[in-house]
Amino acid sequence: MGILSDVPLQLDLSIYPGGSFVTLWNGNTSDPLSISLTKSYNDELSGTTNDIEHVTDTLDSNEYFIQRGRELGLDTYNKKMVIGAQFMSSQNIVAYYNIYPFHAAPVSLHYAMNAILKHFTSEDHSVTIINHPLPSEIPVTQEETLTGATMGFTVAFCVFFGLSFLTSTFVYFLIRERQVGSKQLQQLSGVGPFIFVAANFIWDLVNYMVPALLLLAMIEAFQIPAFTQDGRLGIVFIILVEYGFAVIPFMYAVQHIFASPATGVVTVIIVNILSGRQ
Repeated sequence: MGILSDVPLQLDLSIYPGGSFVTLWNGNTSDPLSISLTKSYNDELSGTTNDIEHVTDTLDSNEYFIQRGRELGLDTYNKKMVIGAQFMSSQNIVAYYNIYPFHAAPVSLHYAMNAILKHFTSEDHSVTIINHPLPSEIPVTQEETLTGATMGFTVAFCVFFGLSFLTSTFVYFLIRERQVGSKQLQQLSGVGPFIFVAANFIWDLVNYMVPALLLLAMIEAFQIPAFTQDGRLGIVFIILVEYGFAVIPFMYAVQHIFASPATGVVTVIIVNILSGRQ
């Protein structure tokens, strides 16, 4: 397999398929330079697949963009409304850009600066902006990239199913305890509700943390980059602890729905997997 390398990307509106709506405010009639720069910006985009929307200089930009968002819908707005410009005066130029499309900020600045350049020089002059990725210090082959991605997916998949089965087993003992009446017997013996629930919770938490810590040990032993680099192992530990404190009370809540332990365990496993509680 060959060496992977990122290709240079020319930053202009051609990177957004289907064309864009470019908002251009009409120049300030009291400032000849504003009018001239607006015309230069307009000429730069003429003849392309992009539609130029001319806006009166008195219309507030916030009101206009909110109105266009309502007309187009959020999805179309973020795809089509990428850049815009307003040449207010010789000392005040605004290059608008949408924060959602990639590279919108440099693309907007590119067209605004080109309009200024063409005005003060000629139509033959222009600036081309290219985002050229820095070379990688260590060559990465396609095989290494695919192996790393496969490893991360495999680990996440195993953790996903493992936690689903582990936490679902807590339901079995709760339902069984209710079936045989041991909970009622303990209450008759003087065990308060708080002590009863707290004891169950601590025991279930200990049973959960043992395999969770073994999972962390295996991740550390095999040095899986997605889970160990940049201090991520500590973050994984915190997530596992928080998940334990969240899922055990959830098991206590749903166990009242089921009358059979086996049915409860199977159903909760399916719910955990489908809902992606992990």
